[in-house]
Amino acid sequence: MNKSDEKTRRSIAESFDSKESGPIAGFDETWLAAEARYLAEKRRYRMATGVAISFALIAVFIGMLPPDGKQQLPDFELAEELMTTTLWNAPSDALMPEYPTDIYQEVPEMLVPTDLSEGTLL
Repeated sequence: MNKSDEKTRRSIAESFDSKESGPIAGFDETWLAAEARYLAEKRRYRMATGVAISFALIAVFIGMLPPDGKQQLPDFELAEELMTTTLWNAPSDALMPEYPTDIYQEVPEMLVPTDLSEGTLL
């Protein structure tokens, strides 16, 4: 045998003879201790999940509350308010010729026939 084998054998024998470790626990004690650790971890997980869900519900509830101190924006009527206050012109408007009459105001109305089965007159 080598010196290393003898040294290993001595260290193993000393570890088994050591009185510090105490008696080895049986299967039932080990199983109960493992089960207690598992149940404690499960309890902590459930508690953390409950707290997270509570915080999420509180955040949603607070988000749904109407704003008290915030100023309301005025409601714009697109046809009147917004279009009359806009002063924007397209850059290509300078290239367009200006006509003295508005062509859209000068379009005649469609003629309505007296006989409804014939359709519109063009």
